[in-house]
Amino acid sequence: MGGVLVVIIYHGPDGTAGGGDDIVIEVTTDPDGSYEVPGLPEGEYTVSIVPPPGEFDPSVNPDGFVPPSTEVSITPGETELDIDFGLVASASVVCHVYADTNGNRSQDPGEPGVAGVVVQLVDADGNVVREITTESDGVVNFPGVLPGDYTLRYQVPTQYGAVDEAPVVADADGHSCNSVGLLTQAQLSRTGAETTALLWLALALLLAGLAALAVGYRLVAQPESR
Repeated sequence: MGGVLVVIIYHGPDGTAGGGDDIVIEVTTDPDGSYEVPGLPEGEYTVSIVPPPGEFDPSVNPDGFVPPSTEVSITPGETELDIDFGLVASASVVCHVYADTNGNRSQDPGEPGVAGVVVQLVDADGNVVREITTESDGVVNFPGVLPGDYTLRYQVPTQYGAVDEAPVVADADGHSCNSVGLLTQAQLSRTGAETTALLWLALALLLAGLAALAVGYRLVAQPESR
């Protein structure tokens, strides 16, 4: 990849970083991603890269160095050919937390975002990678994350019911997760009461149907008396 800034810091004759005699050398990679800095004195160096902003994240390269920097010792006549760096296109996760005022599990015009929701982006190993708290627009935005499988974990204000964790896959093209509608505790209580009433009504209808069936059976199956 061309145009990436490579920063080489020579630690000076004392061999100590930050010792006051450091020398900073900057080069830019060629279109094929290669770079070359000839004529360096022997000693200790730190080599790092500056990824293009917002587009790429450093990754572990084939030689085992972990960007953005690595320590290198150069001896007289030595040529280092394996100070390589890898870049992975970054991804983003974007969604929205809103107040589901009509309880239809879908965001309708006029339903506002919810502020104060703590949203955590959790990686496949269970580590919290990022955490944000929503503003009044309810927007959840995690830019510049590595592609992969994640879970969104929500901590909602007390006036709302809890929200289950939601899996999300972030890829290099970015990913928009499903919007999350919050129901108030009052809505949940009302929904619970309505569900209970419907269950009792269904049970009553079932019992009435069974009773009618039993009567019909007796009317049909009872033998004639002689």
